[in-house]
Amino acid sequence: MAPGSRAPESGTYDAFMSYSHQNQPVARWLHQALEFFGRTGRGRASRIFRDETNLGAGGALGDEIVVGMARSRRLILLASPESAASPWVRQELDWWWERHGSYRDVVVVLVGGEIRWDPDELAALGDEAAITATDLARFGAERLYVDLRERAEGSHATPVPRWWRSSGVGSDPTTVDAMASIAATLREVPKEVLVGNEVAWQRRTRRRTQTVVSVLSAAVVLAVAGLVAAVWQANEAGQERRVATARLLSSSAMLSARENGVLARLLAVEGLRMHRDDLTLTALYDVADENPFLGARTTVDGEVTVLEGSGSGAYVLAATQGTTYLWDTVHGTTEPVDLGGERTVAADLDQDGDRIAIATDDTLRLWARSADGATAPTSIALEDVIDVGLSDDDDVVAVLRAGSGTAERPDTFELVLVDTADSRILRTTAVDGYWRWVGVDGDEVVLVGHDGTWQRRPVADPGAVVAEGGPVAPFNGWIGKASPDAGHFGFVKHSVDVNRNSQGSFDETYRQGPIPGSGTFMPRLFELSPDGSTALVGGGNEVWVTTTDTEGVPVERQLSGAGLPGLAAFLDETRIVSAHGPTLVLWDLARPAGPWSTLPYPVADGPTVGFSAHVALSDDHRSIAVVGGYDLVSHGTVDEAAGQLTGPTGGLPVWRPDGSLLLATGNEGYVVAEDGTSTRRLWTTGSEEVDPWFRALTARIVGRDLYLVDDDGVIQVRDVRDGTLRRTIDPGFDRGEDWNRPSSATNQAALSDDGSHAAVVLGDASGVALVRTSDATARMLTDTVGSVLIDGERVIVATGRDVRTFTLDGEQTSSFSMTGDYADALAVVPDTDVLARVRTDGRLVLANLTTGRQLADYAMPVPTSTTAQAPWYSSTLTVVGAALYSATVGTDVARWDLSIPEMAEAACRAAGRDLSPQEWRAVTAGDPPADLRCDRPGLDAR
Repeated sequence: MAPGSRAPESGTYDAFMSYSHQNQPVARWLHQALEFFGRTGRGRASRIFRDETNLGAGGALGDEIVVGMARSRRLILLASPESAASPWVRQELDWWWERHGSYRDVVVVLVGGEIRWDPDELAALGDEAAITATDLARFGAERLYVDLRERAEGSHATPVPRWWRSSGVGSDPTTVDAMASIAATLREVPKEVLVGNEVAWQRRTRRRTQTVVSVLSAAVVLAVAGLVAAVWQANEAGQERRVATARLLSSSAMLSARENGVLARLLAVEGLRMHRDDLTLTALYDVADENPFLGARTTVDGEVTVLEGSGSGAYVLAATQGTTYLWDTVHGTTEPVDLGGERTVAADLDQDGDRIAIATDDTLRLWARSADGATAPTSIALEDVIDVGLSDDDDVVAVLRAGSGTAERPDTFELVLVDTADSRILRTTAVDGYWRWVGVDGDEVVLVGHDGTWQRRPVADPGAVVAEGGPVAPFNGWIGKASPDAGHFGFVKHSVDVNRNSQGSFDETYRQGPIPGSGTFMPRLFELSPDGSTALVGGGNEVWVTTTDTEGVPVERQLSGAGLPGLAAFLDETRIVSAHGPTLVLWDLARPAGPWSTLPYPVADGPTVGFSAHVALSDDHRSIAVVGGYDLVSHGTVDEAAGQLTGPTGGLPVWRPDGSLLLATGNEGYVVAEDGTSTRRLWTTGSEEVDPWFRALTARIVGRDLYLVDDDGVIQVRDVRDGTLRRTIDPGFDRGEDWNRPSSATNQAALSDDGSHAAVVLGDASGVALVRTSDATARMLTDTVGSVLIDGERVIVATGRDVRTFTLDGEQTSSFSMTGDYADALAVVPDTDVLARVRTDGRLVLANLTTGRQLADYAMPVPTSTTAQAPWYSSTLTVVGAALYSATVGTDVARWDLSIPEMAEAACRAAGRDLSPQEWRAVTAGDPPADLRCDRPGLDAR
């Protein structure tokens, strides 16, 4: 990359500009000047966030400014008496201080008033002070600043027309020096380099202007310039509005992702439809991973006050003050339950939702459901019901109700057992104590109190107590809850503690774990899974689920995208339903809706460090082969593994056109027999004049030719049908004593689609070479080693954090750096200019190959069965069709649907609805398109 044109390492903007709108003329001029000052080629040299340019009129200014600051590396303060008095500037500076804890990255530009670094002298300035006492204290010491007051006061602070793409700085030495000081800080480039670039650019501009003037008369120049300016202004204005709206939609999507995942997905898709750039792409990638467990949603007519679900998760019962609803989560229907206008106070459903018990203020109603629909409910008069619980066999419903206490027994409750077949009361028993929940566990009724006190009573004789325990919760500040079947009780205070309601007391905790998440919120919500293994904890605006087993490290998962619910309930160990006002949300911890899904192909561990997995898919994308553990081959369809065999050591899998699986290893080739459990040899070295140590690192079938590339840069071309060697291509690299064969085969060689070129990482660490197979000529691309990939007409070389791209003629076209440390795996996301790399901390990182900006990073499947200390170095990335596949030792193969149409379709599917015109206007303050269907045509792959 040319000097002075370094791309920002992180974030969307180099700087956020904080200013008073009374200083708007100089802010406009400075914005343009910084974006184009010191550039070396086409495009902007810096990216600055300024609200007038980046926000639509009337938008939610506060929210979008927060997004802009969050995505900026530095803050430029246009200091003046007006900015010191501005409440907007005050909020922006306070946010920056709270976010970063310092003003280290605040650049001060004085555009009015005075600055003094002594508190008394600053106070003496009065209304002329350009900064406040608060900011003086935060700076901590005298800070160098750039003085642009003269520029701000002059009438020439208006920017030049943007279509000239000029900085507008001019040749005034003072102004050039001031701009170089600011730009050097933002871009971390020496001032003298930027000044040189600016002078050179101005000279080129003058030469172009002189050439035009020498050819055209002054009148023609004016006429053409006026016409071009008019056309440009109309097109530019429309395009800028479209870009600004797209970025506003996308910024709002990222801002709302944690609170409202459905709205975030809809906004992200609309933003990408209007304009595609790094910001709108990042928004789509962000919302896909922000709330991966968010499932189905539905809305009822008011705030939910009672929430229950069937163990299968197929049905959820939700009651408001006016109506009770049954939500069929499988078919997506929500129907009201006819209760004659009465209010639901307690309810329960059985495992399949076939039996429902609902208690209103004075009646218990029972329904039996079948494939033909629900039967008419039977009912029995029961008042003051606190809780109800169905037995596992649906024969009995236990009802806990407030009893008629006396002076001698004031804390009396009643336990009523009802036959579900005919709504007949079987037994009624007075029970002492304070009870809140009731359940039926086998042939016993379980009662649980607020403090975890519990009793077990036989269904046949509820007057007898067969076991009891507790209390288990400490005093003050705790929140407790029984599991759905009342078999466990848990509470949260300083930690998450769970007791089994069949043994023990407070000193005999069954399970325990830390409070999940940030640990800084005060818990307000607590729920427990049926088996007591998982707890939901909510507080502040965070909702987490955590395992409570003391064995090993608890697994924490955040339920983001809907905010803090008022109610929640576990349906089973992995499914949860929550109520957010009138909205019901179903969560599934076992099936994350993120951008990847696993296939039934575990990658076996290799015997040594440096082992690489190999994945190959057939042309029809149906058959897959996975080589793990050097010689363990799994194969079958994408949906189901057909078999596993021990193949030749180090086999490289290739699917032949006839649908058979070929394993290339060394100078031998094997075909997996039809029985799927054995192989037959297709070729061997025999008398062929080839390197006996030939080891194929990559393979490609072109027509009837099978191309194999060795780590020596030697290429074999064989007949794919019988393995006959057609030719050997040896570029003649100097393979001396320093030549080593890599322990990993991941992206150490690559072939073009037509086999015309091969890229090889040289074994003597001298660099990466590009070989033309027609005449075996080689050209060095780099003098450093790393990993290589050929994608269409471009070659990609990654060396550590640095990425460079080349044409097939060997000409470099771009270069950029990424943050973090990376393994060798490389791939280009199908139908995009997005590069995928595996970071050594187990994240899949996506970056724009054109701009170099990092767009997203996702957690990869976690290895569970490997002894490797650094398993990510074994990872491989394979592209087939529109999908990306990853394989790492100790994990299952994962499929990533990261193409733009796939991501947008997944976002629309997860949202489950379309964006409303009101939601569009609330974000953009403008009129929406006539068609707001999320899945409407028009979102192209590129």
